Amino acid sequence: MNNPVNAVDPDGREVWLFATKLPSNNKFIRGSPATHTFIVVKTSENKIYYYAYGPHNNKMYGDKLIRVQYKQDIRAYQDYFNGKTNNNIKKVIKIVPTKNINKDEFEKRVISAADLYDNNDGYMKYSLLPLGSFEGNCHSSSSTLLYKAGVSQKELQSIKDKLPGIVTGFGNIKSWTKEEQEKEKSKIPATNVIDQIKLR
Repeated sequence: MNNPVNAVDPDGREVWLFATKLPSNNKFIRGSPATHTFIVVKTSENKIYYYAYGPHNNKMYGDKLIRVQYKQDIRAYQDYFNGKTNNNIKKVIKIVPTKNINKDEFEKRVISAADLYDNNDGYMKYSLLPLGSFEGNCHSSSSTLLYKAGVSQKELQSIKDKLPGIVTGFGNIKSWTKEEQEKEKSKIPATNVIDQIKLR
């Protein structure tokens, strides 16, 4: 940003938000205006933590929302960090930790928040348009992960404004831990619980 005094990065540690084409072999899907997002943490030891979320069985609606690994994503961030061109990348945003959180603590928070989601048997289901309390997608997951790590909703909105294409759900914070999901479930009338947490 032409600000070397205030933006020195001596050790290479960063948290990145990648925006890419949709990870699919279908040319129609990959050519759509929709965007896929995921988080990458790069440590000073050059260790990579990659966090992407999607449907368990690649259905567009109703599958369990889980942490996934897409070859296209992995190739994208590897190419980016190696200075290579990758046509699947739409935008890459370096996430700056909020005030009072140093870089090391921020990285730990992102990794810890991801572990909290991975280690629960929650009720989140995948949806392209995550409107319900227990519906999410890559965008709601990326932004919830950042929010849990300490990024404010105001900053999330600023990030969303920079993302290209359709990013429905970005900034829509979801119940992330098992405890949060159980609490959210208790607010739903009993007659609607099955509709909220099971496949429709």
